[in-house]
Amino acid sequence: VIAINCCGEEYTDGDGTVYEADNYFSTGTTSDHGSQYDIELTKDEELYHTERWADKDLEYNVPFNVDIGKFVLILKFSEVYFQQAGEKVFDIALGKKIVIKDLDIFDIIGKAKAHDEYIEFEIKEDGLLYYAVSIFNN
Repeated sequence: VIAINCCGEEYTDGDGTVYEADNYFSTGTTSDHGSQYDIELTKDEELYHTERWADKDLEYNVPFNVDIGKFVLILKFSEVYFQQAGEKVFDIALGKKIVIKDLDIFDIIGKAKAHDEYIEFEIKEDGLLYYAVSIFNN
């Protein structure tokens, strides 16, 4: 498991997963604007209080040293800044492939509520990445 607390310090969640302090980013501005809110729909609201944002692309390059297997990338979001749907809409890419298009957290769940995106992918023996996207509202 590789877990990162975006813009936050090391944190151990209620299930015992240890999130590293923010690391592996190449761009972005940090914010703890979310710390003024009680984040609903989670027992680990500290993971949703901080963020890294950018006007353009935001990129993390996480070391991933495996040969083959099935994996799940879990991205944890909470909209704490914008006030209505359509104000922040973005895509998520894994490698060079867009795996989620036009994501709008406020439109999906509203303000100050936890929302996780699950992105399943597989590295097969030929070394190529294959992606399947599943979206779950928490």
